[in-house]
Amino acid sequence: MPPYGPPTTPPPAGPPPGAPDNYLAWAVVATVFCCFLAGVPALLAATSVNERWQRGDVAGARLASLRARNWTIGTVLLGVIFWTTWMVGVFLLGWKDTLGDL
Repeated sequence: MPPYGPPTTPPPAGPPPGAPDNYLAWAVVATVFCCFLAGVPALLAATSVNERWQRGDVAGARLASLRARNWTIGTVLLGVIFWTTWMVGVFLLGWKDTLGDL
């Protein structure tokens, strides 16, 4: 029969070790190749993750990581929508003026 009383090992206290992912590499790639204007907020959020973590602001670092991820995903989606629309317009609808003299 198990003994009753307080648990023998205390639950882990504090945040898990390691800073949250800052998504900086993904934000840079998305900014360069997809959509520059939407990529700037992704870069700003990504660079603030480590700063907040080093100051001890765990909740702020997690929030900045979440914002960086969301802005990066949004940047990629905007880039895919833009480039797909451009390709459809040029190659299927015959917007020959956009290509110039090839």
